[in-house]
Amino acid sequence: MANIQQMQRLRRSISKNNGCKFWNEWRSERTDIAINLNGGNISNCNLDGINFKSADLIESELSGSSLKEADFRQADLTFAYLNRCDLSKADMRLSVMNKCYLNEAICVETNFHKTSMIEISLRRANLYRANLKDAYLREANLSDADLREANLNLAYLRGSKMKQANLSGANLRGADLRNVDLSGANLSYADLRDTKLRDANLQEADLTGANLAGANLYQANFTSTKLNQTNLNGTLFYGIIGQAKEAQNVICQFLEIGPQSGKHTIECQNLADIEELTFYLTDTQKNLRDLYIKKARLARNPFEKIENITAPRDEYKINKMIATGTTGVVYEAQRIRDGQIVAVKIFDPDEKIIKESSWKSLQKRFILESVQSERFSHPNIVKVHEAALWDFRPLLLAREEITRPLIVMEYIYGLTLEAFLQEELTWDILLYVMYKLTEGLQYIHEFPRIGIEIIEDEEIRNELIKRRYTIHKNIHPYNIFLLQENDALQVKLGDTWSATWEDLLILQEQNHTEIVAQKRNYISPEEIEDSTKLTPQSDIYSMGLVFFYMLTKAKFSNKWVIQRTEEFFALLEPISCPQEMKDLILSMTEIDPSSRPMAKDVLSILQGFVS
Repeated sequence: MANIQQMQRLRRSISKNNGCKFWNEWRSERTDIAINLNGGNISNCNLDGINFKSADLIESELSGSSLKEADFRQADLTFAYLNRCDLSKADMRLSVMNKCYLNEAICVETNFHKTSMIEISLRRANLYRANLKDAYLREANLSDADLREANLNLAYLRGSKMKQANLSGANLRGADLRNVDLSGANLSYADLRDTKLRDANLQEADLTGANLAGANLYQANFTSTKLNQTNLNGTLFYGIIGQAKEAQNVICQFLEIGPQSGKHTIECQNLADIEELTFYLTDTQKNLRDLYIKKARLARNPFEKIENITAPRDEYKINKMIATGTTGVVYEAQRIRDGQIVAVKIFDPDEKIIKESSWKSLQKRFILESVQSERFSHPNIVKVHEAALWDFRPLLLAREEITRPLIVMEYIYGLTLEAFLQEELTWDILLYVMYKLTEGLQYIHEFPRIGIEIIEDEEIRNELIKRRYTIHKNIHPYNIFLLQENDALQVKLGDTWSATWEDLLILQEQNHTEIVAQKRNYISPEEIEDSTKLTPQSDIYSMGLVFFYMLTKAKFSNKWVIQRTEEFFALLEPISCPQEMKDLILSMTEIDPSSRPMAKDVLSILQGFVS
């Protein structure tokens, strides 16, 4: 309860028509007296300049009063009512205003520095140029409040309601705005640098010209916001909801879309990058993760991110990117010690295509196949110079592991078989290519299995123990190369690693048909059924289909071959070649692997044609 004598003294001071002069003089004389106006009613009074420093004003009623330039420093206004009060230029520093009501109050240039304002209600209040630096405003209601040019630097506003508030030109730098409802708020030209806006609702907010550099917008709702001329440099956009309504002329050198700084970064190096960012911020069919993935794929990245690669045996200077695929990227590179041009394939599967759950399995298999391929030495097989693990983490790529398997291969200055077949070719040339391919395949099939003692990884070692054969598994027209060398046609089987049928089914489920189509037509029936049952005869099946395609140059379905349909025979029978060649293709593509010939048998039959 309020001190009755103090209440009476205050009322007498007000009644003397000299404002609060009598009260303030008494306070200055008796600084030792604690002021207790707890629960007192002093509403609709002229209290301009009054000294309420350190006063107990809990549950007091001051609504409608004029309190301009009043001194409330360190006062306790918990549950107090100050609705419609004029607190212009009042000093509220270090006061306690928890669950206080200041609805429609005028707080122009009021100083709330380090004031505790938990669950305070400031609906439609005028806080123009108010100082709320370091103020504690948890779960406050500031809906429709006028906070233009207010200083909210380092203020704590977590869970507050600021719907339709006007924060134009306000200083919110470093403020905690987590879970704050800023829907429809005007934040134009506000300073929001380094603010915490996690889970904030910014739906339909106007952020034109605002500075969001370094702000944390984790899972914030950005639906229909205006981001024109907004500074987004270094902003964390991880998990944001919705798309902006407008985003013209945004300012951004880089922004983050992952939880860890520097790991999932979108860089904007020129105007084209800014325009692309604008598109992804506003298009309802896109999001920033799509842009990140796109940039990651394009920037796997010979110039900005990768300049040199140091492998165990040699160092390589990257010249340019040659190609990308489902499992990695191939670069043209130069071996520094002698200038030799080589191809470097880095295993880095496309995360939009290869499921994350299968990534480690793919990596293990790549290592195994690369180590095996490194031991091959045959004129009809692309030479692998070395296979290794490389510590690789460009800024744009989202990976938990930083090591990447890579293989360094000879560089082929030639055409794929697919491209080579666009020309009119004689039977002799086709037969020569088939013969050389089979020579290379026979070499692989007869090559001794690699010893488990050189494999350190236990999982790969166990996988190797299970394998009974050395096989290729990657035979199709896009992985066969032809080049002219010393007036002779050189034929080479490409690298011996590819995604398995299960991996291709993953691609098919995700509608990456253009990738699947290149390989699925050359996969054996047993691999479709169970990829662990592959044998050298699986390669024979694929090579038989390559022969078939070389002779027909026609598009076909593997299903036709497996089921021996009319469509298959309609392509096979008109071929202008010996019947023995057609019989060879039929035997190489038998459903039962045990009915197919070995590579040496195919070579013997082809030798007969040559003779």
